[in-house]
Amino acid sequence: LQALAVQKPNFRFIPHYVKEAGFLTADVIKKQSGPLSEKNIILCGPPPMMKGLKKQFADMHLDPQTIYSEEFALMD
Repeated sequence: LQALAVQKPNFRFIPHYVKEAGFLTADVIKKQSGPLSEKNIILCGPPPMMKGLKKQFADMHLDPQTIYSEEFALMD
């Protein structure tokens, strides 16, 4: 994804490390990306995180069709 971001000027890859920065929130994404209303957002994470972020984006009145997510579960 980092290599793709170098090749595509309209694509940004912003990793977020919970141990260093705390839980990811819609506000954190907005601070790093600027206004979100004209952007597509691609997320990957566990179902509780995706549910929480989607609610936060809905509270910001973002179009849900601009938010793409892939959910996964960690195995024991």
